[in-house]
Amino acid sequence: MEVIRKENMRLHLHAGDWKEALHQAGKILVEDEAITQGYIEAMIQSIETHGPYIVLMPGFALAHAEPSEHVLKTELALAVFDEDIDFHSANGPVRLIVVLASLDKTAHLERLMIMASKMMDDMTLIDRIIQSDSIDEISEWINE
Repeated sequence: MEVIRKENMRLHLHAGDWKEALHQAGKILVEDEAITQGYIEAMIQSIETHGPYIVLMPGFALAHAEPSEHVLKTELALAVFDEDIDFHSANGPVRLIVVLASLDKTAHLERLMIMASKMMDDMTLIDRIIQSDSIDEISEWINE
């Protein structure tokens, strides 16, 4: 099972702030016809309401919102930014954003468990993804 398809990975993105970063990362799934623009707005609203809970560890955020009519299919996207994105989180700035869109509360769980397992098994994975210039290489690390 592919956790994140190569077609949904982008490197060397630039954003002025966290909202712009979420727009750019979310746009990957809009282009894949997995979500509508409304899902990006829901992700931003969720952070404005609940704070930067999506920043799970230094360098990494798992952006998502509740399942809704804005989700057309369960999918993930990976976005790597060339500069730190400040979400005003105690976990520090972010360079890697994975966007998760799920049709329901369980459709995404297997893929997330695989990704979490890889990150726990290899504490250097986030840094290696951030520093990589190869989508093929990143795909191999995440999907193999």
